[in-house]
Amino acid sequence: MDRKKAIGRVEKWCKLNQFDEAIRFIDGLNEDCDFLEEAIVFVAIDLYEKKLEYEKAYHLIKKGIALFPDSLTLHTTLCLNLNASGYKKDAWELSRSISDAFPLSPEAWILQAELSYDIGDFTTAIDALDNAFTCTAKINSSAINYHLFFLKGFYLYKKGSYISAIDCFLELKSFKEYNKAENDPLIAECYLRIGDYEKAFNFLNGLIGQKDIVDEISFYGNLIHCCLRTGRQSVAVDLLSEALNKYPKAIIEYLNTLRILEDYEKESAIGKEKILHADELIRDFYKKNTYYN
Repeated sequence: MDRKKAIGRVEKWCKLNQFDEAIRFIDGLNEDCDFLEEAIVFVAIDLYEKKLEYEKAYHLIKKGIALFPDSLTLHTTLCLNLNASGYKKDAWELSRSISDAFPLSPEAWILQAELSYDIGDFTTAIDALDNAFTCTAKINSSAINYHLFFLKGFYLYKKGSYISAIDCFLELKSFKEYNKAENDPLIAECYLRIGDYEKAFNFLNGLIGQKDIVDEISFYGNLIHCCLRTGRQSVAVDLLSEALNKYPKAIIEYLNTLRILEDYEKESAIGKEKILHADELIRDFYKKNTYYN
């Protein structure tokens, strides 16, 4: 059978979620068929990505691995399928076996890193990324190296190694893929955690007006926090007014988790006149969190 026609048929069944038809078609192919692996990979990945019938995907992937034991894609898909099915420890252990079997593959090490992070093992995750960096030394791929620096910075941040995380995130600025709206809030968060509110403010303030900020609630909350810590109380009130229009409940909850106003002992710290002319929600917030009364 013509490869293009056969894969097109498989794609059509997957698009319609008619996976039984696709699997029956695959079962009818000869083992020496030159597009059998491609068909198995396509259906297995589609089943996984659509979060449909993990058990069915598992058996299909196992069949594929038996036929094509050197397929990194099939091994990786099996690992991700197990993880999505709730077998996180099994998936993590399998990821270690995959990196042993494919030690020169950055993708194998990235998989191990991501699943190590998923179970809270930040140290192993970072070590795996370092191995991935070694694998990419001879690969001129800006996209892969950018992804590695971002993951390492994020894992270091989650581990609490904020200064090292900042170094990784700042390294990203030299890449063409640099995403200001994605990275600058994380850099600011790291500076905020080590108490450098001025630097954190500068990174966040430079994002005002950006439309693709991933988490606007934490963006507003952290920027308000930095304003209050750096003597920009009037700006903080304006920002809170803007944030309350968008996220009236969520922004208050976020700010309360920061406990950023607990050490403001008098109304002049915020500016009584400013509060009196502010939105009612803002007045209520400051009354509850300061010695305004």
